[in-house]
Amino acid sequence: MNRQFIKTALVIGIVSLSLVYCGSNDKKDTPDPSKETKTADESKKVAGAEEPKEVKPVETKDAKDSLANRALTGAADELFTQLNESLKSARYPDGESIQGFAYKKWEIPNKKDFVKWVKGAGAVLKKGLDELPAIYTLEIAGHTDTIGPETPVGDKKGNMFYSEQRAKEVKQALVKLGFPEKRIVTKAMGSSNPIPGIDGESGQNRRVTFQFLISEPDVKNSETPNTDNTVPGAETDESK
Repeated sequence: MNRQFIKTALVIGIVSLSLVYCGSNDKKDTPDPSKETKTADESKKVAGAEEPKEVKPVETKDAKDSLANRALTGAADELFTQLNESLKSARYPDGESIQGFAYKKWEIPNKKDFVKWVKGAGAVLKKGLDELPAIYTLEIAGHTDTIGPETPVGDKKGNMFYSEQRAKEVKQALVKLGFPEKRIVTKAMGSSNPIPGIDGESGQNRRVTFQFLISEPDVKNSETPNTDNTVPGAETDESK
């Protein structure tokens, strides 16, 4: 009986140990939900770190200045266009109160009439020089009728000469009234541009017209670098 009891006890012990061992393996194989969640969250963080972040542009002082300059340039261009559109029909003499310059003459016919014209129709000239940036200049173009040669022939000075003198005369008259001399240029047109619908020999063609231009940099006055290692102003053997 003792042997039978011992065998039974051994069998029960072995079975118990087997059950304990199997239970521990089941716990090891069962995934931990909390660990899975943590791993998923970490993977999301890693994936998010790889995604590029939106970078907002920083508006610097230079950028602001550039935008301001563009706005000013745009406004100047618009004014430039408007002024030249108004000047298409502007001329002096106006062809009404005074028909034009006297034949082969360039003196302003009537100074009081000229001042009156500047305050009226010529006011657009002052507006342009006051409001446009310094790179814009006023061009005064002198014209003649179609009588006579364009260039000097014998004792005839030619239409180009008279048209140039008329443009210079009007420029000087404007300067005396306070217009900036450095921003006014003159041009001789001769008889190449008669008024449409008016006979070429008419005195109305002896006139000046106006338009605003964008001036180019003056390269004549730019300094030339001294590359011959000589002192400016010093005499050389060749200059003696």
